Amino acid sequence: MTEHGDENHTSQAHYQTSQWIQTEFESVNLGDKRLKKRLFSILETFCASPQASIPEAMGTWSDTKATYRFLNNRKVTHHHILQPHYQATSNRMSKEKVILAIQDTTTLNYTNHSQTHG
Repeated sequence: MTEHGDENHTSQAHYQTSQWIQTEFESVNLGDKRLKKRLFSILETFCASPQASIPEAMGTWSDTKATYRFLNNRKVTHHHILQPHYQATSNRMSKEKVILAIQDTTTLNYTNHSQTHG
């Protein structure tokens, strides 16, 4: 794939993520539209780097501090953030005849493989 093709793919993936966030969390009510805007920004950042810690994902000290301030705000609770997601999931599920709730509980233990790296 060309470098230009990679940019288009990245741009399209970002657009799709942004659209998903808008759709999934459009009904979030944090009591302040600025908090909603910040939530969307944080979600987009974490969708791009889901394995990252807050400082790693945010990239700058000011964005890291803003994220911690957001999470420390009394108006921001896990219930308020997740409620629209729960509702959207329930709405999608209600349209399906069969729902598979699959969970992988596989664990791997490599302690006896001392020569294994990675």
